[in-house]
Amino acid sequence: MRRIAFSLLLILPLACTLGFGGQSVPMGALPRSISAPATPPTTACAVLAPASPVTTSAIDTTGATAIVFGTSFYALGGATGITVTDNKANGPAVALTVHTNGGEGSQLLYYLLPTVGPGHTFTISSTGGSNYYASACITLLFGPTVFDAGTDQGGTGVSTTCQIGTAINPGAGSHTIISAVTPGNEGAATPDSGFTVLGTPEPSGGVGWTLTEAYLIQASGSSVQPTWTHPAASNPACSIASFH
Repeated sequence: MRRIAFSLLLILPLACTLGFGGQSVPMGALPRSISAPATPPTTACAVLAPASPVTTSAIDTTGATAIVFGTSFYALGGATGITVTDNKANGPAVALTVHTNGGEGSQLLYYLLPTVGPGHTFTISSTGGSNYYASACITLLFGPTVFDAGTDQGGTGVSTTCQIGTAINPGAGSHTIISAVTPGNEGAATPDSGFTVLGTPEPSGGVGWTLTEAYLIQASGSSVQPTWTHPAASNPACSIASFH
């Protein structure tokens, strides 16, 4: 079984905590300067827990026009996907396609124009079995309000790479593209095609699946089909979606 720990990354202008299984784990600010044609997203990432569900402690989502969840989970423990709800009456997040490869599961979910603000918590659950050994990145987008139809894609890989199976073409105008990979083994994954890594919750201690999430902002939408590379051979699964 893979290791788990509360290993956390935050790219926000303040420090906050994200709590799991009754615990509250500090998340330090990691300021990052990025030159882009639109406001870069911010994200908080963490290994969750072996058993579903998990509710995060409060974060401030003020100003976000969309919230995207990158998730990884154990696909052979009974879990068939992920659901997300929150404490601001936004209902269940829209769940995109589940991509699995052996025991590795990858899925993106999102809210568009949600109710946001301080004290925002999220309950992340598995569909199917409760043993999901999940990790998640909660990513705030500032500006996008529409999901780009036809960009819900994913892929599976062998050994140390995972390529999105079908290229996406978001169309004209500025777009924020989110991709995530579940490499199944410890170690951060690296995307090509100009993507910037947002976070990698790193499991340790026996109960977690590695996840790396990244984004790409295009000033004018064009075809993209990233490949992820990671250091340890496994059966990776990866996902992608675009918003404007």
